[in-house]
Amino acid sequence: MMRDGLDHLPAVKRRELERVARVLFDEFEDAVKTKLSDKRKGGRILKLILFGSYARGDWVEDRASGYISDYDLLIVVNSDTFTDLQTWWAAADDHLVRELTVTRHLATPVNFIVHSLMDVNDQLARGRPFFADIARDGIALYEAPGQRLAAPRQLYAEERHAEAMAHYDKWLPDAAYCLTLAEYAIRDGKTNHAAFMLHPGRRARLSWPPARPDALQPQVAPPDRPALARRKPRPPADRSLAARHPRRSPRLRAAPARLCRGTLFPGL
Repeated sequence: MMRDGLDHLPAVKRRELERVARVLFDEFEDAVKTKLSDKRKGGRILKLILFGSYARGDWVEDRASGYISDYDLLIVVNSDTFTDLQTWWAAADDHLVRELTVTRHLATPVNFIVHSLMDVNDQLARGRPFFADIARDGIALYEAPGQRLAAPRQLYAEERHAEAMAHYDKWLPDAAYCLTLAEYAIRDGKTNHAAFMLHPGRRARLSWPPARPDALQPQVAPPDRPALARRKPRPPADRSLAARHPRRSPRLRAAPARLCRGTLFPGL
C-alpha cells in the first residue's frame, strides 16, 4: 500500500503541492478537451505520486547558495497515448514555470514524468529499481479508485549486476568525456564551464565504478521521460524574434524538448 500522508512537510510545502496538483489536472483536462476523437478525449490521470527527496524527507533548501530540491512527480495516466510531453503536458509545464518565475505562487521548482499505468506496472514486474523505489518511498497525492500498482519483483543478484554493468557501459564513456572537458576548461581559466561539466546532475556518472555494482539502485529518471520544467529552451522574449522560434508544426514545436533530451542530433 502506497503512503498517502504529507505530515512530514511544512504547511507551506503542502499548500504548494496542492497548487501543483491543481495546475496539472486543469491543464491536462484542457488539453484533452481540444481533441476531436473520442479516443483522444478519454485521457485520465490515475495517480499523482510525489517521489524523491520531498517524499523521503531529505530535501535541501539552501536559498543562499541557490541549491534547492525540486518536487519530483510521477503522473500515471490511463494510456500511452497521453504520455507525449509536447502534445499533452507542455501547457502544464509552461504554467508551472510561470508560477515559479512570474507570479511567484511557487517557491519550489517542479519536475514531472508521465507514464501509463500499464508501463509502470510492467516496469515493476521487471524489477526496475527506479520504479520500485517510487512504489516503496513515493507518496500518493491522488489515486483513482481501483488502480493499484503491481508489487515490485525482487531482482536476483545476477540481474542486479547485469543492470549495473549496462549502466556502467552506457554512461562511463560520457562521464570520462565530461571530465576531460572540465579539465580543459580549468586549464583555460573557465571555471564556470568546468563547474557545468561537473554539475551534481552528472555525479552518478562520474562516481563509477560503484563499490558494489550488484547493489546498484539508480536514482535518476529514465532518459526517455525527462521532465520539461526548467530544461526546455524558452521562446524569445522579444516578439520581433518570435518568427525565429519554430511553431509551424508539432514536429518543429517538439524540437526544443527533443534537443534537450539528445534525440534531435543523436550523433552529437
